[in-house]
Amino acid sequence: MKKLALLLLPTLLLLLWTPPLFARDYTGTGICPTRSEARKEALADLSQAIHVEVVSEFSSVVTQTATTTDALNTKHLDISSRLPLFGVTLSVAPSGSEFKATAHLSPEALPLYTKELPVVRRKIAKALAKTDNARTHAEKIALLQEALTRLDRFQRLSLVARLLGGTVSAPPDITEGEIKTRIGQLEKKADSLDKGLKRMAKHFTEKEIYIFPPTTGSSREITPFASAVKDHLAVYVNTSASPASAACTLTGEYTVLDGGVELTCRLMDREQNTLRTAMAWFLPGATQGYRTQPETLDFEKLIASGMVVSSDFAVDIKTADGRSDLLYKPGETITLLIKMNRPGYFYLMSHAFKGAPYTYLVELSDAPGNRKFVSYIGPDEAGKWVTLGDFEAVPPFGVETIQAYAATRDLEERVPHTFPDPATDLYKVGSPEKEGSRPSEAVVTTRGLMRKKNKGSAQAEASLTITTLAR
Repeated sequence: MKKLALLLLPTLLLLLWTPPLFARDYTGTGICPTRSEARKEALADLSQAIHVEVVSEFSSVVTQTATTTDALNTKHLDISSRLPLFGVTLSVAPSGSEFKATAHLSPEALPLYTKELPVVRRKIAKALAKTDNARTHAEKIALLQEALTRLDRFQRLSLVARLLGGTVSAPPDITEGEIKTRIGQLEKKADSLDKGLKRMAKHFTEKEIYIFPPTTGSSREITPFASAVKDHLAVYVNTSASPASAACTLTGEYTVLDGGVELTCRLMDREQNTLRTAMAWFLPGATQGYRTQPETLDFEKLIASGMVVSSDFAVDIKTADGRSDLLYKPGETITLLIKMNRPGYFYLMSHAFKGAPYTYLVELSDAPGNRKFVSYIGPDEAGKWVTLGDFEAVPPFGVETIQAYAATRDLEERVPHTFPDPATDLYKVGSPEKEGSRPSEAVVTTRGLMRKKNKGSAQAEASLTITTLAR
């Protein structure tokens, strides 16, 4: 099994009540051995195409949907990666020994979204109106959570409508923050992690739920607190072993407050519809012993702010467990996959935050010189997910960000300078005199090198964040 020190992606996104974007079509493709697999992959690729568009088009914004910039960025990242998609045209055709599926979303689907938005807004108002007449705290909390669930759907539908060129009508009269405040005034604060999560789990009675650890701020890092939330919830809900086999997924985000921690979790079906929302508040003593703040937030912002995005050439990287909320324990296997929509070359640069941060290039073969870092995706593999190998989560544990740099021209002479480090058995970026480059330096230098030396060559970039923790 290959050894990997470990890895990234964060991004700041948006959803605001501003003039519509220029309407455009979105397409996803999937090439797989069966029709059903090809259809599923095409829809996933379509969702990712929208996610990349959101990342590239928007940066820091302020809207009515959150009270702080960090909360906004978290919400937008979550929204853009898990969108409800309807009005999608799907076609599947044989492609050699496999099947090629194409999922297409065009502005022609816009009426479906604009018709649904006022319906959802009315349901939010109805739930809030019932709250005033509810007799018990439990009834009020249930109605407020229903309003919060529907507000989440309104925001997701609004984002797709804007991307399709629509003019989104005014948002509901209440904000997400205001609903959460009202729930917080009614909900009992937990003095232990287990008590609070046991109470939250009662809202999620479905079977085969895959639990993603919650995130905080605009970070994709999984903190020890987030890992503990996942572990405790798994005791009280019916879980699935993997996202692929799950009937539903549970995602969440949390905010560290002066009086403790506020946690919001959402149950979503396979079509990315939010089924239910639940919240929990933990007193400071309940989170004692668990780090709640991410350690790599500044670096993640640097990655997001300068991503190389191409309109006609794209690279994507993921694990067998998906792209986000990635957490692994000792001995677990991490399978990396890459996909490019056209033939081209790529290399992987990993930024490790384990003790003193450092950056290294991932060896992809036993070839001599820089060729061992560079691999090629040919015409037969273009559009397909290609497995890069299995890696094991081993000490030292921490956060690692992997960036995939790709171009249509050979990159052998364009990779960053490296040196072999005997202490880690890795090829670190930089010089041995300085014991390698810091991750922030490596990112800036590499992006400059790509843009300078690859003129006339299409370029693209993708990134992924993986967290490893001791049990």
